[in-house]
Amino acid sequence: MSKNSSRWLLVSLLYGLVAFGRIIYSFGKFASDPGYDFLLIVEKDGLKSLFSGSEGYIQIGPRLLAMFAQLFPIEQQAVVLNIAVTFVVVMVALLIFQAVFTQFGKTFLAVIAGFAFLVVPAAAESTVGNYGSIKWPLVVGLAVVLACRKFVEANVLLTAALVIFVGLCSPLAIAVSLPLFGYVLPKFRQADKWFRYLLTTSVVVTLVQFSYWYSSGAGAQIYGGNVPYKPWAGMGLFWYSIWLTPPLFGLSVLIIFLVLRFTTKARVDSTAIWLALSALGIFAATYMSTGIKDSTAVAGQSLAWIAAVITIFVVIPTIPFHFVRIGATAALSMFFVVSSVKWYSASWYLADGKKWSVLVEQARTDCTDENAQTAKLQLLLAETELDCDKFSLRD
Repeated sequence: MSKNSSRWLLVSLLYGLVAFGRIIYSFGKFASDPGYDFLLIVEKDGLKSLFSGSEGYIQIGPRLLAMFAQLFPIEQQAVVLNIAVTFVVVMVALLIFQAVFTQFGKTFLAVIAGFAFLVVPAAAESTVGNYGSIKWPLVVGLAVVLACRKFVEANVLLTAALVIFVGLCSPLAIAVSLPLFGYVLPKFRQADKWFRYLLTTSVVVTLVQFSYWYSSGAGAQIYGGNVPYKPWAGMGLFWYSIWLTPPLFGLSVLIIFLVLRFTTKARVDSTAIWLALSALGIFAATYMSTGIKDSTAVAGQSLAWIAAVITIFVVIPTIPFHFVRIGATAALSMFFVVSSVKWYSASWYLADGKKWSVLVEQARTDCTDENAQTAKLQLLLAETELDCDKFSLRD
């Protein structure tokens, strides 16, 4: 086995253990949001559902996963979706690993970058195993790929496919396409044609999303309810962390680069800059639309963490002051370790509910005993009502 194959195998095993370890207490459960909704949508509309987003924009990710889950018996669908979502997350982590390795040629840095994405605290609250939130890991993967110019140059077709696919999963994909603008716009005619094509593709997909959103009349605010923009009583360190680390880490990375620019003549790789800008862009967009929210925070926090990791390994070593390098590395490493360990496991949002197979069996019993037409399945924070026909009880 070649050295490259061995590295990939070991990293895949590590990422798989970490990712699947997070859902050990929620493996067979549905998150209350979206619950069973997407499976009902694809059952009703089929392939048309891919472009009929109830959110007011195109979001093909959870619908594709729901289509896959529908191939299995209803009592197995939560397990299937948890496996599928976690597998996609592992693939994104491996993509981050390969992009960072291609850019810098440092295996340990690449491993830590993918690892940071897998253990970021925001993922523990409501996105672990939640197929409805799959767009956020995909946005992170696209952001890292686009920031790693050497990877893009070596994998143009793969990058183009990612731009299109992720763009059709989330309209905020344009917020992480900043590197393409940076590569192309300063000297558009002299820029590499592939970067021009990628930028054009990103803009076109974004215009499609905007047109769909505008014609849907859904408006910018799709979450409704009381959106928290300010801290609340008893908010706690977890919520402060997911709220504050994206802007603090993002701005810190940019400040470090500015200081180096004016104090040294060293030419520093710009990957961390693009990731910091993407983190700030995603943070601003999600904060304005959803406030302080865990599921939307995972993208901004992941990108801010990865930008910080690259800064520690690539940028800080160029600082002439030895104590600054040691202090910054120790402080951030301690922060990563403490917050990762504390919020590693899947949270109450999934873990405290009943297993989907148990709910299905109870629904079968209710349909039989009461001769009902529908059955109600109580998730942790929501209720799903399904026809008894779905439980194979009708002739």
